[in-house]
Amino acid sequence: MSAMRVLTAALATTLGLSSFALAAEPTAPSQDAAAEAQKRDQHLSRYFADVLMLANHSEIQLSQLAQRRSTNQEIQQLAETIAEDHSRLNAAIDRVVPGTRKRFEAANRERQPGQQARHRLLTRLCMINHQAAENHLERSEKMLENYQGQDFDMAFLGLQIANHNWLIAELQAIDDVGSSEFQDLLQETTQTVEHHLEKAVALSRKLEDDRRTARSR
Repeated sequence: MSAMRVLTAALATTLGLSSFALAAEPTAPSQDAAAEAQKRDQHLSRYFADVLMLANHSEIQLSQLAQRRSTNQEIQQLAETIAEDHSRLNAAIDRVVPGTRKRFEAANRERQPGQQARHRLLTRLCMINHQAAENHLERSEKMLENYQGQDFDMAFLGLQIANHNWLIAELQAIDDVGSSEFQDLLQETTQTVEHHLEKAVALSRKLEDDRRTARSR
């Protein structure tokens, strides 16, 4: 299961528990209800900011690997673009949702034995998300180690197509979450990811055509 699928399932559990708790509470004045709704929206923004930073980190690492391993200039250029764009998006995330990068950098310490019990549910889920993303990245890197030359290029593009397609689906599902500034960030991220996906698909087709031409000679 991909890291993003784990994140979605975890959030569904969190929201289900939150709904149960809210249903059990007496009806609050409208002002309190609005404040509570705003608080929940802030929690969601923080949660999905963490999710997006994890996804961006994985794409940066895989793209840097491709820059080192591929001998194809077009692959190297695409990988450089992906790494730069996702780095820029991470900077934007930390600007719109301050503290996201600090939470990301502290995640490894938070996963140490003895640290988990005292965390709230949402924080615990974020820690699980981080581990899932790291697992996904590690497995992807190990898979790419099995390929060389054009086979490596095609495997890298396949990962990019799958990862970016899933990320677009996630972004579309949360496009109404958070403040207007956060929603603008989601829209910018979606446009960037769609551009990467289009480039990866087009380059994959080109390399496959080149391979067929070479075989027919």
